Amino acid sequence: MNPIRKTALGATSLALALALTGCTGDEDDKGSAKAEGSAAASKPAEDRAQGSPALQAMTAANQRVAEFQSAKVKMTMKSPEELGGNVDLSGVMQWNPTAMDVTMSGAPESGMPQETRLVWLDNVMYIDAGEEMAAEMDGKQWVKLDFAALAEESGNEQLASAMTRGMQDQQNPAQQLAMLLNSPNIEHRGEETIDGQKTQHYSGTLTVEEALEANEALSEAFTEEEREQLWANVEKTGVENYEIAVWVNEDDLPVRMDMKTTTPQGVVEVTQHLSDFGDGADITAPPAGETADFFQELKEAAEEEGAA
Repeated sequence: MNPIRKTALGATSLALALALTGCTGDEDDKGSAKAEGSAAASKPAEDRAQGSPALQAMTAANQRVAEFQSAKVKMTMKSPEELGGNVDLSGVMQWNPTAMDVTMSGAPESGMPQETRLVWLDNVMYIDAGEEMAAEMDGKQWVKLDFAALAEESGNEQLASAMTRGMQDQQNPAQQLAMLLNSPNIEHRGEETIDGQKTQHYSGTLTVEEALEANEALSEAFTEEEREQLWANVEKTGVENYEIAVWVNEDDLPVRMDMKTTTPQGVVEVTQHLSDFGDGADITAPPAGETADFFQELKEAAEEEGAA
């Protein structure tokens, strides 16, 4: 198999796995600024918060996170092999606009190094294939996957949309807090020490249908027809609910966030440890001269086959 294709296919599997663990998506290119307004998606929960200390605490955390745009993250995702297997990520993420620069380990077999640097910027994924693979790719160490370009070329906008929203959800801790706010059974589980900090533990469950119905930002971002199609697609996945847990420190910021869901392929669990909240991250794309465009390579290969 072409080395660029082999590397990119493995990275695409990871990207799809990450997208699958994204919540239900409340952002798109039109609404990236809604990251700071995720609390608005939880207005019904705010209305109930008057008599619930747990809801009041989560509302405060949601509003506190909205003051920031980035954080350091350590993420562990455990999932069936069909959905990407077990993956660890550590680095920095930004959610307004969406971007990340992380080191990934435990990815599925793809010809990539055991530890791989992964950059997501402007809806484009860049994968560091390593020096050994660069020797097979004319010295180009990075593989570029531009899903927006693929959608434009193929006419399959749903692929780019799903990838983008899934990655946005992973980046934005306010989205997960908003989901927990909409849970009808949110509870305070007590005090725990997480990453050396005294935290309060909260948890709840939320059906996919409840998440879609309660999310006002989602309603604004999609037409009625698009929402119906989204719900139909979600039903096909077989995912029924999310189990969400959050540990909040004395500054009302999440220190750890867990989400668990059961799919027909098996259980997917995502654990995030967050720190160093800030006003943005310095994330840049690798040099163009060191980057091989996967989708362009596929296009040229198809044209060569057609000409033959």
